[in-house]
Amino acid sequence: NPGRASTDQLYAGEIGFASLESTLLEYRNACGPFPIPALPGQSEERITCLQSQPDVGIELAIIGDSHALALYPGFIREFPENNVAWFDTKGATDLSNPNMKSLLAFIDSQPSIKVVVLSAFWALRGIDAQGIKGALDLLVANGKVPIITDDVPSFEFGPERCAISKDSALQPLCDQDRALFEAERAKYGPIIFEAAVKTPGTIFIRTSDLFCTETKCSMLRESVIQFADKDHVNFEGSDLLTSEIADQANLEK
Repeated sequence: NPGRASTDQLYAGEIGFASLESTLLEYRNACGPFPIPALPGQSEERITCLQSQPDVGIELAIIGDSHALALYPGFIREFPENNVAWFDTKGATDLSNPNMKSLLAFIDSQPSIKVVVLSAFWALRGIDAQGIKGALDLLVANGKVPIITDDVPSFEFGPERCAISKDSALQPLCDQDRALFEAERAKYGPIIFEAAVKTPGTIFIRTSDLFCTETKCSMLRESVIQFADKDHVNFEGSDLLTSEIADQANLEK
């Protein structure tokens, strides 16, 4: 049951990855020539892949690292009739990573794939300006609709500090100064935005706006925790992100 929380938590919202892992086990269908990733992770350097439905063409592909994987449960629930896939690029989500070239060639070979969502822990992975522009150019040239997002904020504390027990003497810590996030985004945000703007047909979505006001970024939304750990959204956060992406991109169910 997504969103389950300890009854003595001050705020609802699941901490950790139990629901994510159970979803990955439930929707653990092989896709294409790539192996299924092991849980909870896999150190191999080759591309891995999961899809939500067996034996039908992929319609929506999510490519990136574990921050992209966090979108997979939300898209499965947002588009239950569609086949959704997640590809782990094992490295940067741009053409500076040789895996991306192989993956984009596979995506090009699949006419059923209409929409490709690119998302990553950009500040950690790094991003190559020419490499991301080249990836978007290839997708558009091959008739796909690329959707690229900025990232969610990373916090200096875990969600357990936000979800403290109701009888704790501690004050909950759920927010931090937005300046911390802006310092991270400065490393990648302008590169992504410029590449998207200069590639007609690309949709850029600022997902960070869901978690940040002008001054603060918060793990909470409507009194529910949205993060599984310091920088990955939980089930609630995944639903929030994917519904925002679907709305802004006018994706049809």
